[in-house]
Amino acid sequence: MGGRIRRTIIRSWIKLFTPRWSLFQLYRFSDRMACLLRAALPLSDCLLLALPVLDRKLLRHSPPPIDFLQDGSPLSSTLSVYHLPPASILLIRLGEENGDFVKSFAKLADYYERRSMIRQQWRKAIAYPLVLTFVSTVAGVYLLYGVLPAFASLYSGMRITLPSPTSDLLLFSVILRRLLPMIACILTACGLLWIVFRLRKSGWSDWVMTAFSRIRLVRNMAEVEFAETLALLLDGGMPLIHCLDVMESLLLRKGAVSMAVHVKELVLNGSTISAAVTLQHVSSVLQGMVRIGERTGELAEAFDKAATLIRKDVENVVDSFLRWLEPGLITIFGIWVGFLTYAMLLPTLDLIHTW
Repeated sequence: MGGRIRRTIIRSWIKLFTPRWSLFQLYRFSDRMACLLRAALPLSDCLLLALPVLDRKLLRHSPPPIDFLQDGSPLSSTLSVYHLPPASILLIRLGEENGDFVKSFAKLADYYERRSMIRQQWRKAIAYPLVLTFVSTVAGVYLLYGVLPAFASLYSGMRITLPSPTSDLLLFSVILRRLLPMIACILTACGLLWIVFRLRKSGWSDWVMTAFSRIRLVRNMAEVEFAETLALLLDGGMPLIHCLDVMESLLLRKGAVSMAVHVKELVLNGSTISAAVTLQHVSSVLQGMVRIGERTGELAEAFDKAATLIRKDVENVVDSFLRWLEPGLITIFGIWVGFLTYAMLLPTLDLIHTW
């Protein structure tokens, strides 16, 4: 038991201090490498000019890339020292085999640019609802701990019969103030347990992630990641079986990983790629595009177009949801503040009328 906890702590520290580059940094690095290689600069000069895009401190704490290249190390092995993601290393290795680094880096730049734009759009879309929710939560906690107790002590000293809305609100505030620390502790404990389960890859976390991946929107996002990654590998010249074999280590979403594993098993058992994808109960867009790509022999283009269409559908659903979420949050917060004001001022208004 002690050894298992110690290994979990060591893995968490390794993950915490291993550099993780953002999608935008990876896009800038790949795009700069493609531009410099097109200009026919030496490979070592390209790396010296492009690696600071990831982190300027990186070259201070790591050996310069020219040392690896002079020792005869391939470019993919050299870049693996700088903790690039497996998809980048794999496509660069394909570029080494094909002798075309420019094409590999250009494809990586396009791949990371699209994923970076999607993430930026999501962040911009949820920024306002998150800020509004945070402000509403802080205001609600302040009202519960600062305002309502003051009104409660004021009305208790006046020795008057409180109206039903005011008495119910004061009772609710007392109960919530007593339960709030316990709720915070429970949520903190659940978060810590979730982190431990994810690091240990336990069955509970896998079960939760599997149940979460059954949501239609989440499954569509997994289809986008699956189709985009497979299109990137196929366009790089990798055979289909080899693509499916390495995709499990490249994908991030639980639904995309499960899809890749099942499709690989079906293809190895003799099924066509279109039949294997159809059995995963994916969207009709992906099924139709894969059939067309299988007939025309352009699977990479078919998966890429399917990912684009599904991504647009996901963006439309999210935009419509957020379009209703923002006024809904404002309405709920307004009703809550209005009810608090009404309930707190109602005894005062009754006193004014009796005088």
